[in-house]
Amino acid sequence: MAEWDWDRFKVMSKISNASISEQLGLLVQKFVSDPTNQKLFEERLDYLAKKHGMTPEECFNCLRDDQPLPEPAKQ
Repeated sequence: MAEWDWDRFKVMSKISNASISEQLGLLVQKFVSDPTNQKLFEERLDYLAKKHGMTPEECFNCLRDDQPLPEPAKQ
């Protein structure tokens, strides 16, 4: 984050009477729950799953559990 953006974020937090960690939590929650971001996430997950010969659920679990993805499937 650029210095100017960080300074504005700190001031926005103070104006909102919230801590920086509370504001960051709200931003992350909003980003994750946004339908546009969810669609993009699902598209990227599907792409990775297909590339590595996995189902999207297997790919999700692998990434969630910090496991390496298998080598890409041969085309």
